[in-house]
Amino acid sequence: MKQVRFWKFGQFGMLICLGIVVGVWAAAQVSIAPQPLSNWMPGGALLYLESSDFATQLRDWNRSEVKTKWLAGRNHEQFLTTRLVLKLKEVYAEFSSAAGFEPDLDELETVAGTDTALALYDIGRLDLVYISRLPSAQLGQNVLTRVRAGYQARNAAGESYFVRQSGNRTTAFAVAGDYVVVSTREDLLAAALERIRGNTAGRSISQETWYEDAFRAMAAEATGPVAVRLVMDLPNVIRTPYFRSYWIQRNAADFRNYSAFLSQVKRNAGALEETRVLIRSEQAPIPAHESATVELQRHIPDGAGLFRLWDTSSVDFAMDIIRQKFFAAGPGKSIARQNAPGLSFDGPAGSEADLQTRIDEAPKPSLAGALTLEPFKALVESAGLEAILHLESSLPQDDTTFVRSDAAVALRASSSWNAADVRSALTAAVASYQSVSAIGLEWRNIASGNYTLSQWDGLLPLTIYVDGQTLWIARTPALLSSALNHSTTTVPQPGTYLARYIHRSELSPYLKIMRMLDLSDQPNYSSFFSENIGSLASALDVIQSVSVKTNDSGLVQRQAIRYELAR
Repeated sequence: MKQVRFWKFGQFGMLICLGIVVGVWAAAQVSIAPQPLSNWMPGGALLYLESSDFATQLRDWNRSEVKTKWLAGRNHEQFLTTRLVLKLKEVYAEFSSAAGFEPDLDELETVAGTDTALALYDIGRLDLVYISRLPSAQLGQNVLTRVRAGYQARNAAGESYFVRQSGNRTTAFAVAGDYVVVSTREDLLAAALERIRGNTAGRSISQETWYEDAFRAMAAEATGPVAVRLVMDLPNVIRTPYFRSYWIQRNAADFRNYSAFLSQVKRNAGALEETRVLIRSEQAPIPAHESATVELQRHIPDGAGLFRLWDTSSVDFAMDIIRQKFFAAGPGKSIARQNAPGLSFDGPAGSEADLQTRIDEAPKPSLAGALTLEPFKALVESAGLEAILHLESSLPQDDTTFVRSDAAVALRASSSWNAADVRSALTAAVASYQSVSAIGLEWRNIASGNYTLSQWDGLLPLTIYVDGQTLWIARTPALLSSALNHSTTTVPQPGTYLARYIHRSELSPYLKIMRMLDLSDQPNYSSFFSENIGSLASALDVIQSVSVKTNDSGLVQRQAIRYELAR
């Protein structure tokens, strides 16, 4: 009797062990080992976007004050009427029909998890794959599970997935372990499921050359958690007609020498920190004048609204800055028009006498002279330019209508400047159109602290100071004196480009300028600058300042951007 009981007890134990083994096996089939989501994304994408905690980023944006202000502003209102948005609305309606629901931000929150990635394969058709890791409770309570009954069930890599089509649009999704996978192409979804299940026959995004190069250049910074990270196959993105049509900067030619781009943003307590990497296709010559940029950094006032510092030997670039900041009010160039003027039906009718009016005579030459910077340019070339510093700030005024700004530019050279030659070259540059017999262009010395500055004695605002290898040019002595007398405690940073813009202090003058640009007595005049651009600047008033640092090795360009948040 005891033996029978022992045998039954043994049978019971074996059943328990077998149950444990089966349970472990089943769990292994359901559970997916976490790994970089780029390993699961099929190759051939144009760009790859990922977040370590997409649910938090999306939730914070949906409830943010910035979003509320932007949606209430004119910038958003007019953005909704642009050609890009109108095209996206058409595509949105098509995908809504295919998906069986409207994929707005509220619905997106139901399928937004922690580790999340999106790969875009065709910009025009919006062919994409979306993968997100969801908590178990969220896996069973999201918008996709609610509409699954309207989808067709299919299978790939032993995994069930669901497909729905409407017209030429497709929506497909699957749940693989803790992950939800969504795609607008059935073949891409099937390929992603194959990779999730361990079939690595196909190429993944993580094996693309542009992806590998970008992550290699980012080094250790690419391994940690990020709020958002974007990696782009830059050459193929640029080739698309959509980039040429909608890229607002219109500088596609500047990107042709780059093979990859990576940008990632990390959220800290008081700032957003963005890091960018651009990979060139071939080595580019890069100037290296670290001592010059370090020297100019000592003269950046803490309160300057904007500063920009370049490590450059380009004299043409220096001339453009000098012209824009100090002589832009000179006689403008004539505009070569390629189109006929508009026809007006309100003008008086002509007569036979008008047939005798000559209309093919060349316009009389202007008696005004022109800006001639060639002598000054030759002086800069002979000095051996190494770095340029630009400072600018708005000036406080009691006048509630107009806004004035002060600017200063420092040119750091490899050799010392000759003050007399500089004064002579600048006088010659403007004498033909600013004065007769150089009246108002005589230089006088003015004292500013421990420094003696040179300033024109007329109405044209220009002040200069020569300090060995550094030439300073400014509109007024105020900002120049602030730079010369500045004593910094900040450790200088090496870089090919450094910049900082204090958004909070410059916002009010900026909005005033935008309003001035829109002053018009015409009815129904579009207030583009004051309402559209102005509302965007106001919505971003949460940003205290933006600083940029660029280091360029010739093959890899690294940019660090810090968005300091207002407290």
